[in-house]
Amino acid sequence: MKSRRCRPDSGATLIEFALLLPLLAVLVCGVIDIGRLYSAWNEAKNAAREGAIFGQTLPNQQRPFGGGPCASPNNIEARVKQELGDSASDAFTVTVTPTVAACNPATGGIEPPANITVTVSRPMNLLTPVIRNLLGVQTVTAEVTAAVQG
Repeated sequence: MKSRRCRPDSGATLIEFALLLPLLAVLVCGVIDIGRLYSAWNEAKNAAREGAIFGQTLPNQQRPFGGGPCASPNNIEARVKQELGDSASDAFTVTVTPTVAACNPATGGIEPPANITVTVSRPMNLLTPVIRNLLGVQTVTAEVTAAVQG
């Protein structure tokens, strides 16, 4: 009877690891991207909520105009950016609908029972190269609607 020679399998583990490493890297980067997207969406949602709460009681104070009653922080956009903080506020875009022609805190713009909607959005680059090439730059958007109070 012939005896079989056993070959050592010392390189098999290294080859298996080399084949699985890209898959593991994409999986880890994908999980990080999902966490980053959720965090950015949460920031945007909280900021939109803060702007909607301010706009609910003072819907005609939307834009900063040089001085006067609508100067920062007494307008909706400034309240949103204050909630975002200094580091993140530059990357976010704030939209308030419906818009008023001029800042008028007393009257003359949006009256009850109208709704005011604050939308906060931000472009975001993904870390995962495969997904980034397929989807491109993603936009995280949060929108909050509130009924104008009388």
